[in-house]
Amino acid sequence: MASINRLGYKQIAISPLASLVSRLLVVSGGVVIACTFYFLSVIDKQAEEDVLKRVELAIALERKHREHIVSEYTYWDEAYTKIVVEKDTDWIDTNTGKYLAEAYEYDFTIGVVDHEKKAFYFIADDTVLLTFDQIYSSSLRYLKELSSRSEEETKTASSFFMLGGELYLVTGGPLINEELATPRPGTYIAAGKRIDSEYLQVFAENYYLPTLTQVQSTASVDSQRSLRLQNATGATISIIEWEQGHPSHEILPILLLLILVVLGISAFIVQRIIVNDCAARNAYEQKLYLEATTDPLTKLSNRRHFFEIGEQLVQNEMEPLAVVIIDIDHFKKINDNYGHQVGDLALSRFAEMCCREIRASDIIGRIGGEEFAIILLNVDLAIVNEVTERIRKRVAESNFNSEVSSLSMTISLGVALSDQAHTLEHLIKRADGALYQAKVSGRNRVVISEQVKEESC
Repeated sequence: MASINRLGYKQIAISPLASLVSRLLVVSGGVVIACTFYFLSVIDKQAEEDVLKRVELAIALERKHREHIVSEYTYWDEAYTKIVVEKDTDWIDTNTGKYLAEAYEYDFTIGVVDHEKKAFYFIADDTVLLTFDQIYSSSLRYLKELSSRSEEETKTASSFFMLGGELYLVTGGPLINEELATPRPGTYIAAGKRIDSEYLQVFAENYYLPTLTQVQSTASVDSQRSLRLQNATGATISIIEWEQGHPSHEILPILLLLILVVLGISAFIVQRIIVNDCAARNAYEQKLYLEATTDPLTKLSNRRHFFEIGEQLVQNEMEPLAVVIIDIDHFKKINDNYGHQVGDLALSRFAEMCCREIRASDIIGRIGGEEFAIILLNVDLAIVNEVTERIRKRVAESNFNSEVSSLSMTISLGVALSDQAHTLEHLIKRADGALYQAKVSGRNRVVISEQVKEESC
């Protein structure tokens, strides 16, 4: 309704309904904006927590990886013979020094005998000004204590230490008697990797993390954007921090614009962002899963993953299956004569040959240093004979070229066929027995375990 004011102009009267709607729109807009800012703050908070968990998990995986590398030496009787018994300096320098430095970028390796006497000490970089006594007193004696408390068979342990004013990840373990699977008293070897800016850059790229930097342990940092590193005694010695991105800063302009246009479009955009974030997280989790279940050298299932899958198959498979245990004959001679690099190449080539000779539905894994296992599904004795003989012949007839020479290998295979009463552990035991018979019978052959009824007889 219009009225005339005292100056003669028309004055429009605002209806109560329009005023109410206007006020509701203003209030609704304020509520939507407030909820939007709250939602964005939740996204930033969640992103901070997610990155922190990823950094913690990546460091744990890196430590396990380093412990596995050292265990390849500690669980090796040849290393004990060359280091402690023969004191072969050439062998020590090549295998525990140069090879570890070049292949795994270790900055130093160290070994002790008689609890604290120096067996060897190798520094890969002349700029590392560390002495044997510094390393032993500042890290090794604490690391040995961690190893003594370890429940792992290899007794390996790792921890961060400040050495010469710089941060190192040191990994070590006692030499293990392969036959008895017990530590050799008084022996211990360890390897250290310096945690510097270059290492952190590569580490962040490998695990898809933001840029990481190292700060002093006394620095004041945001607990959600940093991780405190502790030594073996539990003391904080350094802090890793990172610049946390703000997903809200990218989303906010789009949301504010879309809120003015239509609330429905803004909801759709937010949904798409959440879906993309979940997809990225799932992809990252899948990568971590593969790293945790795959042997890094051969790309086959590792021991733990193979046994997990194998147990499920044995318990749930209605059709007959067979377990095959394979051991490369005289594999240590390859390592001893040509070094670990050639040995690693031989393992990789052997894994490739096996994968080409089995079906996609069969399961193969590396369960030991040069020991592999295969589960053949839905097979009978004739098929098992055909597949295992084909694998054996292919390996025996194949040569592979390394940098030093052309090498050939043979393998011994032990086989156990299942019935409904068997467990994976029992089948592995039978296959191991057959493998033993293959070895004592001259190697380069397949031996199939006797049937259950024959065994009971």
